[in-house]
Amino acid sequence: MVRSSAKRIRPGLLRLAGRGVALIGGLFLALRLGAVEPAPARRGTMGSAASNTAGSKLRFPALERIERQERVEEQQRFEQKRRLQLHDVERLVQLALHKDDPDERILTLLRADRMLRKMQSEKPDPRVVQYLKNVNQMVLAVPPPKVFRNSLGLEFVLLQKAGGPFYVGRRPVSRTQVERFVAETGRANGIAGEAPSLPGGVLPVKGANGEEQARPAFVSWEFARAFCAWLSARERFPYRLPALEELGAVSWVPDCALWTRTVWGGPDPASARMRRRFDVSMYVASDPGKLLTAGERFPELPFARYRGLGFTVVTDVQAAVAARLKRLRGQL
Repeated sequence: MVRSSAKRIRPGLLRLAGRGVALIGGLFLALRLGAVEPAPARRGTMGSAASNTAGSKLRFPALERIERQERVEEQQRFEQKRRLQLHDVERLVQLALHKDDPDERILTLLRADRMLRKMQSEKPDPRVVQYLKNVNQMVLAVPPPKVFRNSLGLEFVLLQKAGGPFYVGRRPVSRTQVERFVAETGRANGIAGEAPSLPGGVLPVKGANGEEQARPAFVSWEFARAFCAWLSARERFPYRLPALEELGAVSWVPDCALWTRTVWGGPDPASARMRRRFDVSMYVASDPGKLLTAGERFPELPFARYRGLGFTVVTDVQAAVAARLKRLRGQL
């Protein structure tokens, strides 16, 4: 009975031993081929060793080598693409340098700027950042325009003075433009009535080329200063009343007398009495056409408002550069 049972158990043990030998042989072969690498053994108690063995993960060096090679090839493809992109940008920059027209030069540089920004959005690159800085410097190096128009429709002309270049309005601010200011701010309308004629001449309705010109707005100095503050906030660049020396650089005769921000400091007794009476400073009104007085300038109180006394505004070069960039970006 015992012998028969031993005969039945012995073949089962032999089969189990054969499977164990095959499993050990397979693992040994896998280790020799490099397909599987066991996790490094850790020292510790029996319990910790068992847990480490159960929680360890097999590594596959062959697959890792393939992944590293794929990353290298992907980086090489990106570098090749990026070199071609930067080459296209350099061609645009060289093309811009050969443009004689300032607007055409800036348009070409803006196209290069757009390409660079798209490249940077795809993948950040310090080379692209440096290219963007260079292109921006080239755009700013383009001379400012001789004439520009802001969003309100005011047209400005570039002039020079001892302190540097600046822009002055080609014509006095019109009634329509002042009414826009009144509508947007709710300020009381400070426009004096129209004047069909003035001492010394008649206000022109048509320009030298026959084009219709808007009538000037005749307002007080305080109203004109408030308009400049509103316009500065609207355009995000400083606009102000001109100084007397700035109007001295103008080569044309305006349609009316113009307020300035220059304080009157004349010694005449009449002006002194007015300053003492109202306890305010008086400001110079420029009148090169001698429409209101026999001279080319006269003092006036800041709250005075009458027909024939209007204003224009001046601004800095930065306002013209920003307006040109905004206009040209709209053409891309």
